[in-house]
This record gives sequence, C-alpha cells and structure tokens, in this order.
Amino acid sequence: MSRKTVYKLPVIEKAIVLESKMPNDGNNKDELLETVSKEKYKRGWDDALKKYQEDVDHLCQGLRKAIEGLKQERDNVWDRCEKEIIKLVLAVAKKAVYEEVSKDSGKIIERVVVEAINKVKENKILKLYLNPEDVEELKGLKITELLRDNEDSEMISDIDISRGVVGLLQIVGY
Repeated sequence: MSRKTVYKLPVIEKAIVLESKMPNDGNNKDELLETVSKEKYKRGWDDALKKYQEDVDHLCQGLRKAIEGLKQERDNVWDRCEKEIIKLVLAVAKKAVYEEVSKDSGKIIERVVVEAINKVKENKILKLYLNPEDVEELKGLKITELLRDNEDSEMISDIDISRGVVGLLQIVGY
C-alpha cells in the first residue's frame, strides 16, 4: 500500500506529488484490528448473554413465586369449601336415596320382610309388626303368600313402627 501526498509550490506553480510506501506492519495492524474487533464482539455477545440469562432467571424466580402463591390460595379455597362440599354431597345423596325409597318403597319393604321371614323360617312367626302404610303396600305382594302358608302368622299395623322397619314376634322351639 502506498501513500500519496500532493504539494503545490507557489514559486514554481507546479504541483509535486510525493509518494511514500507504507511499511509492511500495516498487515499486522489489519490483523490486530480484526482480532480486537472479534474480541470486542465476543465480549459484547457474552455480556448480552449473561444479562439475558440473569433476566430469564429473574423471570423464572417470579413465576415460581407466583405458582407457590397460587398453590397456597388453592389450598386455602379448598379448606374453606371442603366442609360445604361435603354437606352438599350428603344432601344430594340423601335426596337421591329418599327419591329412590319413595319410588320403590314397596319393593324395599318387601325385601326387608322376606329377608326377616327367611331368617326365622324354621321357627313359628306369631306376629309381624309394620307401619300402617307398609301394610297397605304389602297386601297383594308375595309376603302375604308367605304369611298364608304359616297359619299362625299375621301382619299387624303399628303407628309406632317407622316405615321400612319390621318387628317380629316369634316362638322358638315350638
């Protein structure tokens, strides 16, 4: 690479061009400039990456705190609502059972009475105590046939007996 300098001398009125050659260490300067440029670029990249990583860590820490706060709030809400949920479930179950018993009360009572009679089949049953509403529903069912087979048996209405409950009076070893 060369360097040219132009001088105009007023006395001669001519322009003189002086040319000088640059020393060879110019290539070294280019290499040095490129090396420094790469180092600065890498340092800038590393600094930006480090700052980015710090920002990401800060965001992750904030998200972790938010998640823990939400978990705590969820547990608090569950604790506050748990008793109410249990009450609601029990009320729904109670209503469902009541509806089922209301629809099929005759069948339920029949099953209870048949089971009670079968348990004491070998013994003589003298009296079967039932709620008056249950007695009306049992008439015409197969329980009356079971009682007809045993001549000493009879169904008695008793208002002190709750619906679905059967009282048996029996003699053992007769």
